[in-house]
Amino acid sequence: MNGPPDEPKDVTQTQETPKRGVPKPGPSAPKPPMPEPPSEETGPRLVDSPPPATQAPVLLRAQQRILEILVAKEELGDVLDEVCLLFEETVEGSKCSIMLHEQVTHQLRMGAAPSLDEDFKRAMEVVSVGPQSASCGAAVHHGKTVVAEDVASNRIWRDYREQAAEAGLRSCWSIPLRKAQPDPRGERRIVGTVDFYFEDVRQYTASQLEILTAASDLASCVLHNTQTRVSLNERQHYDSLTDLPNRGLYTQRLRQLIEDAKSQSKDSQLRFAVAVVDLDDFKEVNDTLGFQMGDLVLQAVGQRLAGCLHESDTIARSGSDDFLLLIQGLDKDFDVGVIAEKILRRVNDPYDFDGYPLYVTASMGISVYPWDGDDAQILLRNAETALVSAKERGGSSYEQFRPTMARNRPTVERWFEQTRLASQLRGVLHRDELELYYQLKYADDRVTVCGAEALLRWQHPELGLLLPNQFLPLAERMGLTVPFGEWCLETACRQNKHWQEQGLLHFPVSVNVSPLQFRHGQLLSSIERTLQVSGLDPKYLELEIIERLAMEDNQHNQQRLDALHDLGLCLSIDDFGTGFSSLSYLSRFPFDTIKIDRSFIKEIGTGNDRDKDSRNIVLAIISMARALSIKVVAEGVETEEQVDFLFQNECDVIQGFYFARPEPAEKVTVTLQKVLESRMPLSEAARRA
Repeated sequence: MNGPPDEPKDVTQTQETPKRGVPKPGPSAPKPPMPEPPSEETGPRLVDSPPPATQAPVLLRAQQRILEILVAKEELGDVLDEVCLLFEETVEGSKCSIMLHEQVTHQLRMGAAPSLDEDFKRAMEVVSVGPQSASCGAAVHHGKTVVAEDVASNRIWRDYREQAAEAGLRSCWSIPLRKAQPDPRGERRIVGTVDFYFEDVRQYTASQLEILTAASDLASCVLHNTQTRVSLNERQHYDSLTDLPNRGLYTQRLRQLIEDAKSQSKDSQLRFAVAVVDLDDFKEVNDTLGFQMGDLVLQAVGQRLAGCLHESDTIARSGSDDFLLLIQGLDKDFDVGVIAEKILRRVNDPYDFDGYPLYVTASMGISVYPWDGDDAQILLRNAETALVSAKERGGSSYEQFRPTMARNRPTVERWFEQTRLASQLRGVLHRDELELYYQLKYADDRVTVCGAEALLRWQHPELGLLLPNQFLPLAERMGLTVPFGEWCLETACRQNKHWQEQGLLHFPVSVNVSPLQFRHGQLLSSIERTLQVSGLDPKYLELEIIERLAMEDNQHNQQRLDALHDLGLCLSIDDFGTGFSSLSYLSRFPFDTIKIDRSFIKEIGTGNDRDKDSRNIVLAIISMARALSIKVVAEGVETEEQVDFLFQNECDVIQGFYFARPEPAEKVTVTLQKVLESRMPLSEAARRA
């Protein structure tokens, strides 16, 4: 006897006499008409699952087929489709579906149903868990097998009865799909259902239920195995720290994009950019703030980079502090520089970790398909070559690949040489192998020494004296820029104070500050400490900052420059004229000196077309500086014609081989003594001699 409408009967206690089933229509028979719902609806049968009949020959064959499916199929959906088809062969006259339970939403979603009507599948795409939510939803709700012998008359199918009838389905058995592995309490959580639909009114039998329960256990193992395999596959292709794709997955997508581009016509050919982004001086973050903070920075940078891209683009983490970007949708008139500047501005914005500001900058190298290569490895290699060029410019910048860069690519022998130098470079400070050379600067009377620039050298025990361009780019990639810069400041200040104590000339010594050192949070305190220890008056220390860095118009640069100027230091713009020189930032920032880049000076006197252009540029710079009461220094001066032109046009100071080459402190001391003696009265000079 059927139970009352609101309380379905549990047939683990009572079992009804089976009724005669309706014959199943033949293959060509039309779908049966939708039956009229009875005046009194019935409830489902709730059945405790019996122990599975694992020894039945049909199940042993099914187990073998399951293993074959797992070997042959990769995707979860494909595996579940094959399992459903296998179960349909095992349970004659059935159409099988597998529903997957989502714990967060407490809903069932269609996992597979290869033989069910498409309209019916769409209706059952999402089913809420509950006692009246069809057989599958009720099975999860009760945690038991639910048998709806006649869908047309069963109240739990009230919301889906019409769709089931249109699909020709009259009966449904749903078995809970439990997790293959029990939890610590020994319970197997329900992860879905296996549902068997029939086109006739199918009666409950214990023997059939054993088969269906065993099928459910097989499905649980399949689901566990496939989900585990998919999870492992995802871990192989994604970075565990940032959850971004790794280099392997990035390369796969890049290769696929290249194949798609090659298959298109030239008129509609895809254009896309490959970019390598590397954080500047990231080792310093790890060394000073710890790896935990370094991980937070990498995660934050990854999020910012992702926020700069479109959904069709790809971002990946390639290595320690390297990210790869794949930027699509470039038209014929694209400007990759606009994209790069936007990305770098976003990355360079200060980070805030619990109220603690942190400044991180990045450099970028870019190659563009199809001009810079039609192969994934070539595009990546060319982007990395451009990145090296951006790093050599001082970082916090981008470079787009140019063919001339490829010709300058290091050979294998050069690479090994760089590797050997790297191992030796780490210990140069401890071995006291770094040395400062000083190049004197002269005023417009051509005899007065009015300053000197400190220039770094490496006295290599085997290779001899190495110039900065031979080791500083390598030092930057190794995270040594800041310690080298601090050493230069300390050494230059001590040396200048020593010259003053010897009674020699009093003049400022200029020291180059790298972009990474300038952005370093401890620069101001480091300079204050150095001045205090050396005893040097701040007015005798000049900091040279490259123009591109000075142009970064942001509040933090303004604050740093103002704070340095307030110490009483002199501030100079180095390489002026190589960027977008502007009165606006010259008037806004507290610079005392402009250094005209040597590239303009060397053309003066050559007599070629660039001679006139360079003279005009130099005159414009001097005029601009005069309007703002800023002193002008010309560097790289080597000929008398250059000297005459510069001094005749009111250049204040000249630095170059014409007057003095860079020399060690000992030789500069001798020169300063001679200069001082030449300016003394004869009696004083004799007394000193």
